[in-house]
Amino acid sequence: MKDLPAILVNGQFPAPTLYAFDGDEIEVNVCNKMTDNTTTSVHFHGIKQYGTSYSDGVPHVTQDPIKPGECFLYKFKIIDQTGSYFYHAHSGFQSDTVNGAFIVYPNEDAQPDENNKNKKLRDGPYEYDEELMLYLNEWWHQPFYERENYYYGPSYLLDQGSGSILMNGRSVHYPTFGLLDPQKCPGLTVIKVEPGKTYRLRIIGGHTYQILGLAIAGHDMTVMEVDGQLTELYNADFIEMPAGQRISLLFKTHENPGDRKRYTIATNYRWHLRMPQYSNNGFAFIDYIDKNKEKETSTGLLAGIDLAKDTLHNIVDPLRIPLLPLTSLPFPWPWPKLASINVPDRERDIFKRVEPDRTIIVKSLLNKMKDGRARFSINDSLPPVGDPVTPLLFQFLDNFIPNLDIEANSILLDNGYFARNRTFEVKANEVVDIVFQDNSIGAFPCMTHAWHIHGHQHLLIAHGEGLYVHEKHKDLRTYPNPILKDVTAVYGTTKIEKAQGSDYALEHGCGWTKVRIYTVIFILFMSYNRQVIYCIYNLSH
Repeated sequence: MKDLPAILVNGQFPAPTLYAFDGDEIEVNVCNKMTDNTTTSVHFHGIKQYGTSYSDGVPHVTQDPIKPGECFLYKFKIIDQTGSYFYHAHSGFQSDTVNGAFIVYPNEDAQPDENNKNKKLRDGPYEYDEELMLYLNEWWHQPFYERENYYYGPSYLLDQGSGSILMNGRSVHYPTFGLLDPQKCPGLTVIKVEPGKTYRLRIIGGHTYQILGLAIAGHDMTVMEVDGQLTELYNADFIEMPAGQRISLLFKTHENPGDRKRYTIATNYRWHLRMPQYSNNGFAFIDYIDKNKEKETSTGLLAGIDLAKDTLHNIVDPLRIPLLPLTSLPFPWPWPKLASINVPDRERDIFKRVEPDRTIIVKSLLNKMKDGRARFSINDSLPPVGDPVTPLLFQFLDNFIPNLDIEANSILLDNGYFARNRTFEVKANEVVDIVFQDNSIGAFPCMTHAWHIHGHQHLLIAHGEGLYVHEKHKDLRTYPNPILKDVTAVYGTTKIEKAQGSDYALEHGCGWTKVRIYTVIFILFMSYNRQVIYCIYNLSH
């Protein structure tokens, strides 16, 4: 019932979808046309930035922020990757509205053709009739500057969650229910399908905080892609979407839907204080259309009185709403049952290696500062005060130390952390395991959150509860097959173990996840809702 200021891309939210082919050279010219002092930048989430770290889009790390009236030309090449990605602002809380899909096709056989909709689409071994998209966002019913002040300010207590969950940029805020004006509130997203077809549904987690469960009423869902990597087919009752995750589903529509022609797509909260419940209003509909009649548009909107009548009916009808789990279990979602296909030989060999060249433990911990502000520390190091004058990437190049004794900075010596550069130093062409350890202090709850590796992919190796102990867990494998991803959740488990040698008497370990990378280039890894970034870069360059 009120307008909120928001930053848009070309006047759109979600931002325009970008399309490319594997091997394409990409140029994206981002111009800041804001009239205040707001700076910006854009990160291409999941796109490998091999040799183009300057286009990774992190202000003060890989580039200067884009000032009002200025433009920045991002240039990179799509190298041996296809699938579902997205792009978003990487400044402040701008990613609330500055984000859009980025789809990379392997060839023309996989690209939908408006001039020939009768052709089958093919990606790898999988064939389907049409391609659809479901883009997830969170929406806070307040200006993002106001929300930013809460998270950064002394009044922060916990993540309260967004007021709404959007699908393809739309929802209905329930306090306004029954007061709908179809001109001002077009309503929930409706995806039109035909009977007897197989669809690829690209689900893109453009949200920033929550881990969402998602399911489609009355339809089987089969996972075929995760984070741009095709997988062996896996049948799922529901999927789990951490912030930044992308999953493609194959789902078949009924040959004869009969009178039941509308089905609900629903979301619920996972690993959150709001459990157990469905999300506030994260719903959309699948509608069957008669294929013998003139074909309607592939997506539409249900509005006005029909929305009020049909939405209420469908949400209370147990046969039309999917049954999402009302607990956060299983732990974790069945990632260990998935397997990527077409895994390159190098990555497969890396996965099979028993021991890495080195292991780095990255411990995150929420701290309450003396002035009341909350900040996360990484390995007991708080974020630096103030932004660097020169982006960190260029500082590294200017202050490169060719004779640095990397072997001395091993897991036994502060995990190899090099305080001067605020980096973990590794060698080129090394196999490196990174353990994301989640800790908490006292009454602060154990949290589940997503980590995303910039410009690179990682392999899942293991996860566990409590504390990671290297001598105890170094050979543990909980993932039997190679799964290539760029977003991975660390689950806040119920088992807690007291941290040894901590400065905080009540510090305890909440859970951990280990991933494996191969160091070919400069990469970043960062927690999704935390303001600390660490870098690994190729010391041979």
